[in-house]
Amino acid sequence: MNNNKIFEKVKMKIAISNVKEEDIVMNKSKLNIIAKGIGIAACIALSMTGVVFASSKIIESIWKNPEKVNPTYEIIDEIRKKNITIDEAKEVAINKLEEVGFNSNIIKQEERKTYNNENIDYLFTTETEYEITIEGSTGQFFAIRNCKEFKQDENKAYTLEEAKEIADKYFKQFGFDKDGFEFTKVQVDVGPDVKKGGEQTRGSRLEVRYNKKYDNQISSSQYVNIVLDTGLEDRFESIMTKNEPFENNEYIITKDEAVSKAKEYDKNITDMKIAETKAEKKIVKINDKAYSRMQNYKEFYEPMQNENFDNSKYNYYAVDEKLRNAWVVVLKYDDKYFTDDVVKRYSEGAFTYYVDATTGEIIGGEILDGLAYSF
Repeated sequence: MNNNKIFEKVKMKIAISNVKEEDIVMNKSKLNIIAKGIGIAACIALSMTGVVFASSKIIESIWKNPEKVNPTYEIIDEIRKKNITIDEAKEVAINKLEEVGFNSNIIKQEERKTYNNENIDYLFTTETEYEITIEGSTGQFFAIRNCKEFKQDENKAYTLEEAKEIADKYFKQFGFDKDGFEFTKVQVDVGPDVKKGGEQTRGSRLEVRYNKKYDNQISSSQYVNIVLDTGLEDRFESIMTKNEPFENNEYIITKDEAVSKAKEYDKNITDMKIAETKAEKKIVKINDKAYSRMQNYKEFYEPMQNENFDNSKYNYYAVDEKLRNAWVVVLKYDDKYFTDDVVKRYSEGAFTYYVDATTGEIIGGEILDGLAYSF
């Protein structure tokens, strides 16, 4: 197998390990979630009093010791108490459908629990073949999907400008123009030029993205995503939104301090020589990846390297998934450690740490170079 094929295979495994619940809802995927970001790493500088020291300030730590959880799709009474009921969700769905002009009788309802947390999604299908999803944990509208059958035509394409113009109409129709979201980008998923590579200027299936921004920083967890397809009569395939609260915490930690903290944390995990570092300011969601990697390095990477890995054996750690300002620090390791194993080089060759901008704690991370694939 050549290196390119191996790289694509490993990238797919990594993509599966990073899959978000919204992708599963919209695509009705039956993928087993390997690792959703649900944990944070312990700060080495954390004292027993629950504070950390950043520069000359004493700041309350945001770190809480993560607990290992046993993921399941089963919905028990204890979980139901933490979500609205399906009848309450149905009322929200009906009101939303009427508000945006998609009103139609609901003919089917379904509930789904996210595998590795306690959130329930309620899905309702209408006579006009639209599916609306309401989040049980927040009681908020999450998505509408067009369920009509259609034939995709790669040769019938829109330019990026045409796609944005169409998406803007739905964006305003749903009232998102009043919620502080701004246009971010148009991405071509399917089109006549996709296989050719290079810059994509037109497509038959396109995603138009809007995000909230703070001091020119894009918040990737606060978004509206509109998918258009030329094969559909009304061109509308789906709309999805997340508007999680953002604390917009202060930047106290410097770039150099953040890199030092990431390196210090990394020493407790691996003795591989670091060949390159880079760091940027980003808005991130706290996750468990750095902590999980520290707890058991081999088990952390096994799902990406072993085709026969039993996903039910993966370790999950539950914490509060807050949005925070952070330094995203990438540590790239010397290639000499991976000369005989291409798969390991592509999965273990680098790691990205989230260093909290205020407390300096390690609050998560990403596999490989988290700055190479971000906005």
